[in-house]
Amino acid sequence: MGATRVLIIILTLALPTLLFILLFKQSLDVDISPWPSNRQMRRALIEALPDSVQAQGEIWDLGSGWGGLVQCLAEKYPQSQVIGVELSWIPWLMSQLYNRLSSQKNITIRRENFYDTSLSHASLVVCYLFPGAMESLRSKFKSELPPDSWVASITFEIPGWHPERVVEIGEVRRLTIYLYRLSSQD
Repeated sequence: MGATRVLIIILTLALPTLLFILLFKQSLDVDISPWPSNRQMRRALIEALPDSVQAQGEIWDLGSGWGGLVQCLAEKYPQSQVIGVELSWIPWLMSQLYNRLSSQKNITIRRENFYDTSLSHASLVVCYLFPGAMESLRSKFKSELPPDSWVASITFEIPGWHPERVVEIGEVRRLTIYLYRLSSQD
């Protein structure tokens, strides 16, 4: 067997393993693994979101992962700037690539910690995070979001807040979308 062939076999086996190890390490670093949203959930979320958000400000996807939801948000709100924030390298790189191949021009993907990001110009924030993050983000939303901004949380509620609308999707694997309006919170 030639040296080139051996190198190809080693790379074929090593690259996926290396990517898995990197993803696993990043998941430990940020306390959550990047879990992509499925098509059914994205469609239900887009249908549930208010159309009135468009002219008011930026659309943010906190923990934007692989970038699929950012693309859907950009299609729904073509006049708004859609900003995805992802800290993990591999999903961020993939969403950058996805964004470059996309025809959407109103998307920005940032690699940063969303706790350090100012949401003062947001009219809508979308999250598909975990309960601890939603608890931590509650005070950030309250202090930074403009009046009448919307927050959409997939699967996990914002503790102590009352959703304006709850959307149940899926029959086998049920998901819930919680829609909150900042003006209606304590």
